[in-house]
Amino acid sequence: MNTERTARRMPRRTFVKAAAGAGLAVAGGIGFPRAGEAQARTLRMGAESWVYKKFNLQQWGTAFGKAHGVGLKFETTPDNDISPELLTWSRGRTEWDVIVVGLPLFVAPLVGRNLLVDMTGFVKGVGEDKFIPTFLKDVRFAQGSGWYYPMVPFLGEVIGVQVNMKMYRAAGLVDRAGNPRPIPAWDLGEMVDYFRKLAAVSPKGYGLGLDWDNEFGLHNYLAPLVGARGSIYSKSDPKMLDFESPDAVKILTFYRSLQKANLLFGDIAPTASGVALSNFKAGLIPAHATTVSRAVESAQNLGAENVSWIYWPGAERHGSITYTHNAYIPKVSPNQALAEQFIREQVLSLPAQVWTFNNYGKLPSQKEAYSHVKWFQREAEATLRVVSNSTLEPKYKGIAQLGELFTSETQKVILQGTDPVQALANIRNGITTRQIDLTLLGYNG
Repeated sequence: MNTERTARRMPRRTFVKAAAGAGLAVAGGIGFPRAGEAQARTLRMGAESWVYKKFNLQQWGTAFGKAHGVGLKFETTPDNDISPELLTWSRGRTEWDVIVVGLPLFVAPLVGRNLLVDMTGFVKGVGEDKFIPTFLKDVRFAQGSGWYYPMVPFLGEVIGVQVNMKMYRAAGLVDRAGNPRPIPAWDLGEMVDYFRKLAAVSPKGYGLGLDWDNEFGLHNYLAPLVGARGSIYSKSDPKMLDFESPDAVKILTFYRSLQKANLLFGDIAPTASGVALSNFKAGLIPAHATTVSRAVESAQNLGAENVSWIYWPGAERHGSITYTHNAYIPKVSPNQALAEQFIREQVLSLPAQVWTFNNYGKLPSQKEAYSHVKWFQREAEATLRVVSNSTLEPKYKGIAQLGELFTSETQKVILQGTDPVQALANIRNGITTRQIDLTLLGYNG
């Protein structure tokens, strides 16, 4: 789901653009046709608000409409909320023919209800060898004794830390080649001192920006965890995320220590407002734990020479956390062939893939795009090497409920200084008492 959201959920809006029309008009009403009903060659597209901005989706949709003589409806879907799809699609109705966004782990409940079109033939037709292998693996779901692709990856992300090189130089945290020095490897005292040095040269007086909401909380917990111990899973239960190891305790203790020392800045709340990102882009904080794509976005403001990115300790050996954004089609759509054509011609097109990296740092899912990017090409290729060794988050049926439980308990540790050992125990107990479904839908064969 959304990794670019704002604090308030946007009201749902519908934009209508006729193929030959010149402007946007708000639709007078949203229809919910049943499967098989004619749509007069109108493709209804859904995406969260950030996708329209960071993937130039309306431009690609308009080009598609003009090329094929079809109408386009562009609708902003709710942030981080697939309940409309679960409710309407299971009843044979839909207001979208294609949705262009979605982390596989958050879309997993739709897969579990068998509500998405099987895109295996589509992916094979495009050519599996044209995709970044790790990104394609992220959309491989179990089906019987085998697997299938219920969605198509169009962008990739990897979790790291974007850094302000001006402040790193001022703090003396660069090597002889001018590269940012890595975060010390899990000596808590040295790690806190590292960010204290950065805080000393920061206009805001903070060392690290952090997003810790229902989505990024897990990302920013699991990325350092996989670096620290090479796995995100419990030793006692290989299908359960690790909420018990000494390394898990150490990570929460680290964030708590930064907060206690007044070195932590950002969104430690159920829903992120983007305050850490906006302050980093304004040159007010020296580092921000987030997706590394945002460093390219920040370079638009700060200059490419003043921005870089690093990873949590151990990433050079164990990788980080990586995931994809995807396009998927509801089975109840009467326009499945048209939706597939749009994905093939526009979403996966070279111009679209290159544009989103050049402007927002999103990693293209298509290999060919990397030889056409205008900047950060060396860094992008290095990032792909990290991606190739990175871990995909588990696609639990109850991932949304788990995210809420995890965030609630761990925010108390960071903000209130509660015991991380007890918080992790509360998470384990909460999974049982709340009957959170940890059935794995992803395919790991």
